[in-house]
Amino acid sequence: MLILPLDGNHEVLKVRICTNEELQSEVVIKYAQNGITSELLTFGRKTAENGRELVFEPDIPVSASHIYIFTSNPKRYISEVEVFERTPSDFALCYPRCIDIDIKENHYLDTVSVFTDEKGYFHYTVYTSMDGRDFTYLGRKNNNESCNAATGDVFCADGREARIIRVYMEYNSLSAEANIKNLTFTGRNSNTPVVNAPEIEVSDFKETKYNTDITDDDTYSEVYGIIERRLGTKYKEWFVLQLDENPRQGHDCDYFELSDYCGKILIKGNCGVSLAVGLNHYLKYYCKVSISQVGDQVKMPQTLILLNETVFKETKAKIRYAYNYCTFSYSMAFWGADEWRRELDWLALNGVNVVLDLTAQEEVWRRFLKDIGYSHEEIKKFVAGPAYYAWAYMANLSGFGGPVHDTWFEERTELARRNQLIMRKLGMYPVLQGYSGMIPVDIDKYESEVDIIPQGDWCSFERPSMFRTTSDSFKKYAEKFYKAQKEVYGDYSFYYATDPFHEGGKTSDMSPRDISEEIVNAMLKENPNAVWIIQSWQGNPSSELLVGLENVKEGKSHALILDLYAEKTPHHNEGGAGNKSYGYEKEFNNTPWIYCMLNNFGGRMGLHGHLDSIAENVPIALNNSKMNRGIGITPEASENNPVLYDFLFESVWQDNTEEELPAKDIDKWLNEYQIRRYGAYSETSQKSWSILKETVYKAELNQPGQGAPECVINARPSFEIKSASSWGNVTIGYDASELKKALRLLIQDYSILKQSEGYMYDVTELIMQVLSNSALECRKKLAQAYENKDVACFEKLAEEFLSIADKMDYVSGGNNHSLLGRWIENAKKLAEHADDFSKYLYEINSKSLITTWGAYNQSEIGGLHDYSNRQWSGLINDFYKPRWKKWLDNRIKELKHEPFEENSNLFEWEWNWVRSGKSYPADAQETDIYDIADKLL
Repeated sequence: MLILPLDGNHEVLKVRICTNEELQSEVVIKYAQNGITSELLTFGRKTAENGRELVFEPDIPVSASHIYIFTSNPKRYISEVEVFERTPSDFALCYPRCIDIDIKENHYLDTVSVFTDEKGYFHYTVYTSMDGRDFTYLGRKNNNESCNAATGDVFCADGREARIIRVYMEYNSLSAEANIKNLTFTGRNSNTPVVNAPEIEVSDFKETKYNTDITDDDTYSEVYGIIERRLGTKYKEWFVLQLDENPRQGHDCDYFELSDYCGKILIKGNCGVSLAVGLNHYLKYYCKVSISQVGDQVKMPQTLILLNETVFKETKAKIRYAYNYCTFSYSMAFWGADEWRRELDWLALNGVNVVLDLTAQEEVWRRFLKDIGYSHEEIKKFVAGPAYYAWAYMANLSGFGGPVHDTWFEERTELARRNQLIMRKLGMYPVLQGYSGMIPVDIDKYESEVDIIPQGDWCSFERPSMFRTTSDSFKKYAEKFYKAQKEVYGDYSFYYATDPFHEGGKTSDMSPRDISEEIVNAMLKENPNAVWIIQSWQGNPSSELLVGLENVKEGKSHALILDLYAEKTPHHNEGGAGNKSYGYEKEFNNTPWIYCMLNNFGGRMGLHGHLDSIAENVPIALNNSKMNRGIGITPEASENNPVLYDFLFESVWQDNTEEELPAKDIDKWLNEYQIRRYGAYSETSQKSWSILKETVYKAELNQPGQGAPECVINARPSFEIKSASSWGNVTIGYDASELKKALRLLIQDYSILKQSEGYMYDVTELIMQVLSNSALECRKKLAQAYENKDVACFEKLAEEFLSIADKMDYVSGGNNHSLLGRWIENAKKLAEHADDFSKYLYEINSKSLITTWGAYNQSEIGGLHDYSNRQWSGLINDFYKPRWKKWLDNRIKELKHEPFEENSNLFEWEWNWVRSGKSYPADAQETDIYDIADKLL
């Protein structure tokens, strides 16, 4: 194998290889993106014969950071390798792109004419505005006709008054670039005074109602609020809450204690989170109640159940952490106050006390860049759209999906402050953004002496530049950043998350030791108690970066490593002499770390997990690892596989922390879990869960790729599908027939258990997995029928395959958590106080992320299309199924030797769907899933 590092991502057009005469075998070229060398993608394969030149040229360029050449002894047989790259394009000129024309004075417009290149065709939308903030829809060019060179594309404005005309360029049939040649208008000056956009009104944190001390009464109110919201107001009378220190001498662990008190349940704990965990323990094990992200079962007993004992639990896990950066895009991108309120309830009930929170970082960046000298419009061009904040704050992209409306900054700051006040009352700590040097690529417009390192691209997005961490520029701008952040959030928290030069960033000649030292020093200058949270992911942190912590006084005590995917690929014990990554010693060079469960990638759905691995290894981590500080959840998207979260969070509580944390008996725990989640004992349901434990939730049977096996219906049509997304897989490692048995058992008591939301969610997900497995088998048979030229068989199987898609759409339509319409409507709701443009923009954000991911460059060259594919009602029937039907119809015509038009430009069709504006049901429909399950079996 030959490895060619390319120093960051480059758009590779082709690879030329010269072989000598001795080589007569297959040559395979693969590539890595973003420095992720553990997950390789195929570039091409060819057979070398008698020594010759081999040219590998994919249909479209690929974004690659490393090229891998596989053949027998390549160093001996390959004499020359040449990589051809495409000259970087101007990212700022690629669609989708806002082009604003300020005509300086207000006019009554009669017509607006847009002139584009006469070659090919363009799709775009035209808006007008009086103040540059609020844009009103005028018209859309969405046909495939070329522009009239003489008149342009003419839009009738009917005398509308406006000063600014916006062209939102959405598609170019010939390239990814999005320019207009000219814009003209007819009309007359209205002579009304020019109106400027209202100022954004966001007060400094210290001047707001959120800058307040927290009292015990505040904490009690929050926990009683959970009871009221999730159970009902009357149940508040069942409980007495009491804040108190851990009563065991020498124990400073979080704890809760339950006991009977004057006919009520007394819950003691050292903070609001501990009280909430105690409440949850009582609800689970005495009331048989289950509260989850995806379906509650809250049928409370008629009368209070007394304990007749004292229950005491405490935990060695000082930190119980929540979230991955990606969670804020794949799950939370369009959450408002209601969604966050439910989530904070759930986090508290499960004991989470450290919460990554990116909400309102846009306001931090607005203040930060304004302080540097950027104009308001320049800032808005840098700030990404709501679906893309995760990657904006990981320094992978900027601007894409924007510009957001000015009200966004005000509303999200209010939401963040409200949420973080709730966290403070409960005893949670938000994790804020750490500064590692990200800055717009054009910073030299405002300061010519800055020392920056251009970062190239990430999956065909232009990355922001990075300050050289060792420079005076970094120190100066880090101070500005933390000042802006304190103005937005105050100074309650001391946790800061950042991963410098994430996924393929360029460090130039800097030592990782120096980078980590300077990042920690900048944090400590802002907050002497600062803790830098670092993701252990794809070679990060490097061993040298960890050594750099030692250059700071007590530096390791100011760091916390998230072993991000510990349930499958833990890194805390990979350290060793000479190791490039994860430390020269175990436990990340003896640095504090926590065991995290990732499990989900991109929001891709499916029953999947490593339950037995968690049960075994969490106790080992807390009992035997001297640097372990707790546990965490780090899914790219949550709201899936609820059993895993319930089990993980409960697994760290024990009777006495002076003893070893015992491993939970999974069978016993699952039996109790099923009773509380479904609201009744069911022998057949417990047998069903025994099968699930040994199939979809068994670690050794769920190892390929990242996350759950993907549904082939969600993949672009082909006879050879290894995955729907670039880094996914469609491999079922267990016996699929066992899952049908599990479904048969689970629905036997359907009439008894169907009143439970938790039961209905689980039945739905199990049916969806069985259907997904069936689709995989059907596609294999389709390929065989095609190879055999068996037209009749192929037609029958094609009909069967599409009918599986219909069933999946129908079944998911009965689940509120699996609705495309719910996702889209939440996005549009965020523009409730904004304008026409923002409503359309946020909708495009929502639909593109889960399909094309971005525009052409990101989807096709960056390989991101379908990364976030989902089994959602509406998406299946209106996106995945038509994509397959067109392809299957063409294969039938091909087998019948009939003429057909092959749709090679799938992206155009997909992107048109993203921009279609079609609405979908946002509420679950009544479905007979029992009938579907019965027919399946």
